[in-house]
Amino acid sequence: RYILLYDWSETEAREAAFSTVVIVSALSLCVLAVILMYAIAGRLTLGLKTLASRVVKGRGDTPFVQPDMEYELLAVALALDAAEMRQTELLTRERDFSANLSHELRTPLAGIRSDAEMLATNEALPVGARRRAARIITATDSTTQLAESLLLLAREARPQLLEAVSVADATRNAWVGIQSQSTKQVELDLQIPESAVLQADSALLQLVLRNLLANALRHGEGIGVSCVLEGSRLSVQDRGPGLPEGDPDQIFQRFLRRGQKPGHGLGLALVKHICTACGWSVRAFNRPGGGASVEVDFGAAASP
Repeated sequence: RYILLYDWSETEAREAAFSTVVIVSALSLCVLAVILMYAIAGRLTLGLKTLASRVVKGRGDTPFVQPDMEYELLAVALALDAAEMRQTELLTRERDFSANLSHELRTPLAGIRSDAEMLATNEALPVGARRRAARIITATDSTTQLAESLLLLAREARPQLLEAVSVADATRNAWVGIQSQSTKQVELDLQIPESAVLQADSALLQLVLRNLLANALRHGEGIGVSCVLEGSRLSVQDRGPGLPEGDPDQIFQRFLRRGQKPGHGLGLALVKHICTACGWSVRAFNRPGGGASVEVDFGAAASP
């Protein structure tokens, strides 16, 4: 009788080594796959970040599609270029329409005003007829301002020419223009140093001041209007009932009117529009002593 002995330890060692190799290889492949996945995702993410940055800054004259762009990003870039072209065409048509409409509106309105002025100064006409002619002049001026406001709100209001403007003189000029159209003479409390100068587009500044002062005059119950400059902040204050409860910034919404006061609800919306374009900030609040205040902060554009 014979007994055969076999040393199984060597086989077990080879099996253990083989298992170790398989496990290590599998783990290595997993690690390599993760690294490759992150590398590919990082490349795509970098491309998306670059494309997103160009979208935020604007492409200028260079299209979003680039020769070395990955296929995955190419479809997105092509869609962005097409959208940019459509937007450019729409803006061009809008600017042309605004320019044509502005001309077509101003020409007949100027003719109506000229004829009304001749009638208002014609002493041969009865007093009642001359008064009606004066009302036509006032209505024509109001319509002209409304048309200009609508056109300016419809397009981007960018400063054209920055120049040194006296804040006190600009405010006085705006007030004179408003008072000439008002039936009630109201006192303006001007607290602006004569040396205060603002680097701004004088035409846009006049629109802001005119609408702020007209709003204060309309809602100030005819008591008086104050215009105060403190540092870079110009506040136009009235002595009326103040702003209604709720969010005071609602008064900058288009076509929003307070109570039964006259107007179209565009003045303060236009102020907000211009201030945003010029880099200024504007806010409204109720004064502790009564009345409302609309404050424009000119920032670095103001100098004492």
